[in-house]
Amino acid sequence: MRSSADPCDVATLLVDCCRAKRSTVISLSVQDRRVATIVLHFGRIAWAVCVDQPEDLGRFLCRMGRITQEDLATIRRTYEQYEGRRKLGTLLEETGIVSRPVLRRCLLLHTRKAIARMLSYDNAHLEELENTLVSDDDMMFSLEEIMPEFSMNQPPDANSSPYGGGWPEGNELLGELSSIPGYAASAVVHTDGEILASHSDSSEVNALLATLLASTVEVAVRAMWAANAGELESIYIGGQQGSLVIHWVSSARIHLVVVLLDSTGKPGMARHRLGAVIMELRKGLARIIHE
Repeated sequence: MRSSADPCDVATLLVDCCRAKRSTVISLSVQDRRVATIVLHFGRIAWAVCVDQPEDLGRFLCRMGRITQEDLATIRRTYEQYEGRRKLGTLLEETGIVSRPVLRRCLLLHTRKAIARMLSYDNAHLEELENTLVSDDDMMFSLEEIMPEFSMNQPPDANSSPYGGGWPEGNELLGELSSIPGYAASAVVHTDGEILASHSDSSEVNALLATLLASTVEVAVRAMWAANAGELESIYIGGQQGSLVIHWVSSARIHLVVVLLDSTGKPGMARHRLGAVIMELRKGLARIIHE
């Protein structure tokens, strides 16, 4: 067993375990309370969980529009009958509610979020424990799949987590979108609703955008996942006073760039403009969206 009280060792130990192709469990505790766990099998990440995640895999699938609340309730009853001997995802796949490709994609996104949260803890105690669990090889991920910004030679700075605070360079880059006709404000948003960066000419407009996002992000994400097998790149939500244009900005589809237009704005023109510059935005926002 390896133990450390240095929170920066989380990234280092994870890279070391993957590089050495070890089968192990990395456990993180804060004030004697276990807060996060990563399970690895021969250097690949089988799963990860963090107590500060706002939702488990089942609720995540519901929010993404992949299963209904009724589906989840039915599967949970079956899961409880097995008393933990079968995984929730396995049961969803076996019943045909979720296909294997969709399940793998959602599991990757859910695992990525758990590890990002894990990297944000301060004053944590780290332990490496023996892994005796059996995992489905097709449902495991390389380190690069989970966290593309990780280098096998140089782990990232723990302070670069998007959950640690604002990103001034993101705000400045979003300001370049202000040339879109009818532009009022813009933001980079996680699919859980967290605003990572924003830009507008007034605090009142920023507050309005935050209010609108609180009620529209989940709806937009559901619609974008449901349309064209999840391949829809952008969507707009219109109203009498203006509209929101929403576009995926991360290739992993967990971050969105959102533009608020006033009543003079044209959503079609804004969608076209975002589509034309999205690769440039993705590159410029790499530190925020982990590309």
